[in-house]
This record gives sequence, C-alpha cells and structure tokens, in this order.
Amino acid sequence: MVVHAGSGRTVNYGKVAAAAAQVKLDAEPEVKTPDKFKLLGKPLPRLDVPLKVNGSAIYGIDIRLPDMLYAAVMACPVFGGKLKSYNFDAIKDMPGVKAAVPLPNVLWHANAVAPDWAKSGESAAVDAPNGVAVVADSFWRAKTALEVMPIEWDFGEHANTSSAEFLKRFQAELDKPGVVAKEEGDALVALNSAAKVVQADYTAPYLAHACMEPMNCTAQVTPERVDVWVGTQTPESALATAAATAEVAPENVYVHNCFLGGGFRRRLFSDEVKQAVTIAKAMGGKPVKMIWTREEDIRHDFYRPTSAIRFRAALDANGMPTALHNHSATHSILSWFRPEEVKSGIDRSSVEGLRNMPYAFAQLRIEHLMQSTHVPVAFLRSVGSTQNGFALEGFIDELAHAGGKDPVELRRQLLKDHKDWLHVLNTVAEKANWGKAMPKGSAQGIAIHECFGSIVGQVAEVSVSKRGEVRVERVVCAVDCGHVVNPLTVAEQMEGGIVYGLTYTLYGQITIEKGRAVEGNFDTYQMLRMQQMPEVEMHLALTGGDKWGGIGEPSVPPIGPAVCIAIFKITGKRIRSLPLMNHDLSWA
Repeated sequence: MVVHAGSGRTVNYGKVAAAAAQVKLDAEPEVKTPDKFKLLGKPLPRLDVPLKVNGSAIYGIDIRLPDMLYAAVMACPVFGGKLKSYNFDAIKDMPGVKAAVPLPNVLWHANAVAPDWAKSGESAAVDAPNGVAVVADSFWRAKTALEVMPIEWDFGEHANTSSAEFLKRFQAELDKPGVVAKEEGDALVALNSAAKVVQADYTAPYLAHACMEPMNCTAQVTPERVDVWVGTQTPESALATAAATAEVAPENVYVHNCFLGGGFRRRLFSDEVKQAVTIAKAMGGKPVKMIWTREEDIRHDFYRPTSAIRFRAALDANGMPTALHNHSATHSILSWFRPEEVKSGIDRSSVEGLRNMPYAFAQLRIEHLMQSTHVPVAFLRSVGSTQNGFALEGFIDELAHAGGKDPVELRRQLLKDHKDWLHVLNTVAEKANWGKAMPKGSAQGIAIHECFGSIVGQVAEVSVSKRGEVRVERVVCAVDCGHVVNPLTVAEQMEGGIVYGLTYTLYGQITIEKGRAVEGNFDTYQMLRMQQMPEVEMHLALTGGDKWGGIGEPSVPPIGPAVCIAIFKITGKRIRSLPLMNHDLSWA
C-alpha cells in the first residue's frame, strides 16, 4: 500500500501503476553500480532466525483462538476414489465430538484443469466428496473418533494399480518414438555408425514433500467475513480459494499468512484452505483448526513424478562422445496446472535439465513422451531437474568411464564453449582438491547442473563400508547465481538443498500398491538424521553479467549423482535408480 502519513489515506499499488507508467522523465535515473552498494553483497543474519530459535515464531499449526474447535481429516486412500458413506451416529457420543463433515475433492488446484480420469462419470466428479472430517474440542479427540467412525469408500477403477506396473509401462514407452524436444544434426545416424555405443536407462520414483509441519489451516466463516490462518506459498491463491469455497466476495476474505514449516512447493495449491473453509462453514461461525496427520500428509501429497530416462551415446576411437540420444517418459505437471504452457506435446518442466543441457554433442536428439497415472503430481523442489540432473550427470560419468577419461576433464571438453559452467566446474574441482588420494573405501564424485538460472557444481566425498553402509563425509559446493544480495542466505540455501537432495538420494520413494501410497510416516519415509549431515563447504563462483539466478532449489540436483558416482568408484556398482536403500552396496 501507498500510505499518506498526514491523512492516513491509503491506495494499493495496482490502482496507481497505470498512471505511474505514463510519467515521463527527462532522463533515466542512474542505476547504482556495485562499488556503491552499502548492504548488497554483505553476509547479514536473517531476521527470522531469532524467532525460530526462541520459539516465538508463529506457524500455521500454532494458531490458538477463543472457542476454537479442531478437525481431523481422512481422504479416500485410493487417489480419485470417493466417499460413499459414513456413520456419524457411531461416534457422536464420544467425548468432545461435535460433527462430521464431508469434504470436496482437492486432488488438484482449485483453478486448474482436472485430469482426464477425473472428468469421467459422476463417481469421479471434481466436486464429489472424497473425504470426511470429524470436528471435536481437541485434535486428539477428533482424530480418535475419525479413526473408529465406520466409513465406506468407492475406490474406483485404479484400486489395483502399483508402482511396479507404472514403471514397467513408462520404460516400455522408451521403445516408442517420442516427441522431439530438441535436435541438432542427426544423432540416430551417428549412433548407427559409431565405433562404440554406450546405453543406460535411469528411473526415479514418486517423492513426497514431507514438510516437517504437516498440512493445516484454521478458518472462521461468519456472515460478515472469512478469516484464514495458514502458512502458504501463495497468499493470493489462498484468498481466492477461501472466497470461492465460502461463496463470498474476495474483499471479505482475510488471509493471515504464517511462517512455513517447510514448503518445497507443496504449499502452493490451497487444498488445505478449501478443506478448512468447508468445515468452518458447517460449524456456525466458530473457528476450526484442521490438521492433517503425518500419514495423511505423506499419503495425500502432490508427488514428484516417477520417470524413466534413456540415454544412448556414440564414442569415437579416442573415447570422445560425438552423439547423444535422450528419451524420457514422465508425468506432465503443467498439463493440469497450466495446460496452456504445454507446447506440441512437450511439458518444459519435464525436460528441464535435458533440453537445455550445455554439453557440446555434435549430434543431439532429445525426445519425450508425456505419461499419466491416477497419482496426483506437482512441483517439488527443483522440479524436473531432480530426476533429470541425477540421470544426466550419472550418464556423463558413464561416458567418461567408457572412454577412459577423467570425469572433470571430459566435462571441461564438453563445456569448452560455456565460460560460466567452466568457471563453476574448475572452482569446485580446485576447492575439493579433485583427484586427491582417498583411503580405501572412500572416493570423490562430481556433478554439475543448472536449475532456475543458477549453475551449481558439487564434489561429494563418500565412504562405503564393506557391508554397504554409505556415509557422505564432505560436500564442496560452488555456485554461479549471477548476483548475490546476501551471501549468507546463499550458503544457507545451498546447505538446505543438499540436505533435501541427500535425503531422497538415500531414502526417498513413495510406493503405490492397490492404488494408494504405502509409506505413511518417518519410519517408512525416512529423513536425513543430524548425525548423517556432511560437512558442507560453499564457494561463490560468480561470472558477472546481468543474470539473476534462483538459489532455493539449484543445489538439490547435483548431490544425488555426485554421491552415486563416488559409490561406483568404491564398489564398482553403477546406480541408475534411487533411493540407495534399495541397493546392495557391499563390496569385497
């Protein structure tokens, strides 16, 4: 808002933006040069850290209001199924229980195009209830009553599907011609006449966001106004969703945005807002705090897509790659979230990190086939680069090994026309003392990837016991994000991304059986423990220019391949699928 202190009058920026754009200046104002910066570029502590350390930060789950009720929710275990019936009479006399409320389907964003399977038939209609909430005077009482309330579900046509079935189908798609996302030269001809061909298939499972704060929202609906207390990455979406659900004008909705207990793109969709407002509407003006259990949170996520990725490369007589053919099959996130951005059968988020790879192959062909299942998918921290960076960097190491070349030296040759990539690569190799002698059972692995405009290189120093126990001892990280406002924030984000990527490298997978997610809590969907955290050393490798890259996501993709490349050096076992806990890494 623009505020006039003398009169107290206010106006929002949107009201004056058009008029401001018409203002004519005698000359453009001079842009301050970096040598005149007083704050930019200095490591300044974050203002929220003391609040989070001393416990005074208010997250969505911390909200307490007078006369507040609590709601526990349960959705149909099979995605796309619906609620057939529930017997509230069986629990209505339990202590503190107030009501049971059927819930609308929230498997996709309120403003998005529903997937095809959701449009067929009344049983899967977008607005058909697919869940139920129990409201009580405490969350424990609501949760306990919900667990014993008789509920009948219509699981629908996907009740016998599985991850194994999906992966088999996705891999079979790689044998079919795909939509060409990029082509330079004729890679297929070059492969047919190559002195040596290297081929490998990589796969990636579904991943949950697994934020430390499970999904929650507090709502109060009265005739005068709607209030929503929530930790959200999109306050505008939360407001629009609350208004639509309560059937009120947006100006009568007030969103109180709280700290996030982890977002990672999970808190984009306002599905929790739709549920909470639906419940609050039924409770006669009383505020209701709705909390998902950990099991509900993990089993009803919008998951990172599963995928299958194939590479074929031609090597010449000197072991240098001359052609690359890449083919991938995975879900399209944008086809339901922003369908207008899917162009000619290509979802750009599905091929990021592949179509824009910087490696100089004389002949290059990138193909893709969009796939779908009934499992809801969406963005996860670093999006398509999570699986594509793992696969591409792993395969580049395979080419180095097949051609008898050092992985860093091969990358230098393939990146010779990209000074920014070379600078990051050389920086991380130098700072990590690449090629240094390592004890038996230990090795270095290197990977480099660009994500959201920032190039990140990492060297992971890894040890593997003879029984196959993996420990990442040290990670050296170099980043070129163009410009830096606060280098301390850059270091923190690099470290956080490494934790996130290392977690799914070691443990991350959502398994679908009988149409539903198997994993439900941190015993089966594990997190990196504090004692497993490697030492992280971060270096800025800035090359200047006008680029402003992102910093919250780019350190996620390189850690997985860097670790797996080191493991190959130690054990001789090439890792082409994650998580590592599924592999026998023992060695003699």
